[in-house]
Amino acid sequence: TQYLAERRVEYAKRLMLETDDILFASAEAGFGDLTHFYRVFKKLAGVTPKQFIEGRRHTQQKSEAA
Repeated sequence: TQYLAERRVEYAKRLMLETDDILFASAEAGFGDLTHFYRVFKKLAGVTPKQFIEGRRHTQQKSEAA
């Protein structure tokens, strides 16, 4: 169960970076419930899905500016 959750979260991360769509990413990764997705994502990634997207976007902007 833990392995599957980790794989699903990694897949959802890739989708969110491509689409910025949390609902789409959670559904595509196999999470039927958005609340459950948020809970599992936060537990494994340490941040919420929105914080993850914003953090990656901020990191990309900094690297592009350099």
